[in-house]
Amino acid sequence: QLIEEIGSPAEKPRMWAIKGNSGLGKTTLMLQLCIHFLKSRDEEIEPFFHKARDIAEIDQFGDIGINLSQEIDPYREQWLASRGRKLLIVDGIDENTKLMNKLLDRLDKSSNFYHADILLTGRMNISPSYSFQTYELSNFDPDYLHQMIHRSSDNPVNRKWLKEFIPSELQQHPLILFGSAEILSNHQDDFENADLSYRALAEFVFTR
Repeated sequence: QLIEEIGSPAEKPRMWAIKGNSGLGKTTLMLQLCIHFLKSRDEEIEPFFHKARDIAEIDQFGDIGINLSQEIDPYREQWLASRGRKLLIVDGIDENTKLMNKLLDRLDKSSNFYHADILLTGRMNISPSYSFQTYELSNFDPDYLHQMIHRSSDNPVNRKWLKEFIPSELQQHPLILFGSAEILSNHQDDFENADLSYRALAEFVFTR
């Protein structure tokens, strides 16, 4: 449902909040959304994933300083300059204890500042403004995540693809294994789309 809402055209930027307790898979869900939109040929959504704990300030206009980073990041520059359909994901808003309340008050302004839809995540104690459509993530099955990670790490085809696209120090990261397991499940013998999906996963890793 969330993918359909984000993918549907709208005249004005929209805002969503995903609430859930620790360990329910909020960041994993954001990773899957990024992979989906980066590889989608039907939905021209440009996602940008930003950890809330990396935000040093948010001004009255909603600027969270994405353009202030000293690191060279072609995707970030492309995203900032784009006038296409953009999605700004602010993950783990409660992890920035210093700015959490200010972020919750002003992130709706970020949609106009960046000309993007806003999607934020946080634990159940966050209180987004009325501008946000709020969802609660309550039925995530941890056993499913563990099964997918185990299946991914044991698969020789997956190890080959990860070795080609993902830095060695990240190949056993749970989120990478989960994302690659989803690719294996969805594409199996469809090597062309699997290749595109692994490239999208790698692009997501390198933007972070």
